[in-house]
Amino acid sequence: MNAIPVQPHRVTRRAFTLIELLVVIAIIAILAALLLPALSKAKEKAKAIQCVSNMKQIMVATKLYLDDCNGVFMRMSQARAGTGFLYDSNTFIMNSQTVIFWPDWLRLNKYVPKGKVFDCPALTALSQSATGDGGGSDIQTLGIGINWPNIGVDTGQTNNVREVSVVHPSDTLIYADTADIPTATAAATPNAPDTWIEIPGTGDCYFRGQGINNVPGSPATSRVIPRHNWRVNCAFVDGHVQVMKNSNLGWGLSPNNPNALWSITH
Repeated sequence: MNAIPVQPHRVTRRAFTLIELLVVIAIIAILAALLLPALSKAKEKAKAIQCVSNMKQIMVATKLYLDDCNGVFMRMSQARAGTGFLYDSNTFIMNSQTVIFWPDWLRLNKYVPKGKVFDCPALTALSQSATGDGGGSDIQTLGIGINWPNIGVDTGQTNNVREVSVVHPSDTLIYADTADIPTATAAATPNAPDTWIEIPGTGDCYFRGQGINNVPGSPATSRVIPRHNWRVNCAFVDGHVQVMKNSNLGWGLSPNNPNALWSITH
């Protein structure tokens, strides 16, 4: 008697239905929507941390410069004539054929390895001045500015500022996130610096402290900007860098007020 052959067992595989595929796609979309804001915040945080790193490098360069120059701060800008440095639009950080701004002065004198250290990583557009004050760059975004005229004096001022003239170095602002704000904003919200929003593409290399072209109350618009999650990266004369609220820097206070961190005499 012949044995009946055993048929191999067939495994039936059921494909996903259209409804199941749509459910999977919907779940993936929901997860992506939940993750994207977190990724965006992480990216902005990374930019803020890089900006702090840039400021620390600038502070190291500044300290080296002060050691070599008998404690005299470099000027915010100075006449180029007689310095021996020829203007080159392909290499100069700041657009000016007649004066040298402080970032180029540090770069030309070999205190910083790369010009990009003067850029805030949160900015993407090349800097162009909104006020016609000589700022702007053909090659960089800028966005980290020096305290003018309290520390970084310019070609229109005769006296240099010395490190020893700063009464409280650990509480005196020298560099910060900087850009232009609309003139209307400057006029309407002089005492609300935590709300200032910069004009895109106007990252500057200096901000206006009080003194010449007072802040607040002046139409001058180069200001300290809370661009990192409504906070400001700040560097102080003693060399440390910290994150602060813009309103805690003491805009509007008298120069001798202990909370006026922009002042060298407080």
